[in-house]
Amino acid sequence: MCHIFGDVNIMNYIYSYMDFLNNMNDLQFEIQKLNLSCKVTSRVKQNNSVQDKFKRYMASKHQFGEVPLKKCVNDIMGFRIVLNEFYTHDEVINFLKSNFQNIRVISADKDEYVAVHAYFITGDNKSFQWELQIWNKKDEKKNLSSHYKYKQEYVTWENEVEKEG
Repeated sequence: MCHIFGDVNIMNYIYSYMDFLNNMNDLQFEIQKLNLSCKVTSRVKQNNSVQDKFKRYMASKHQFGEVPLKKCVNDIMGFRIVLNEFYTHDEVINFLKSNFQNIRVISADKDEYVAVHAYFITGDNKSFQWELQIWNKKDEKKNLSSHYKYKQEYVTWENEVEKEG
């Protein structure tokens, strides 16, 4: 991954994949037609968020870009389910692991953020993972607040880059 910025083809491939996802029939609309008892949303990661993620993965914390690309861009397409009924992380993780193959499930708790994240994995290196976040309704407000604070990091970085340019 450390050479990704020098390879225009890789970046173009990632951005064209994101465009493809954005131009798919409105997934959010289709999901709402299911009349589920929980809230389900979806999104495609924004270009500036992907760029920020690459920037962070080029730092020492992530071995200066030596982390596999598919680990860095594991959430270009994301879904979030907010469950109305309370379930423990263990219950959600056990359900997903016993009902789905090729899935990596983790507790993504960090500070005020409380969630289970699942990544749907293909057996090849020709596709990107999709992320599923599962929240309990009782955690929704603090998770949104936590996410907003986290998201501001790349917006701040983006503004600083604009001032320099």
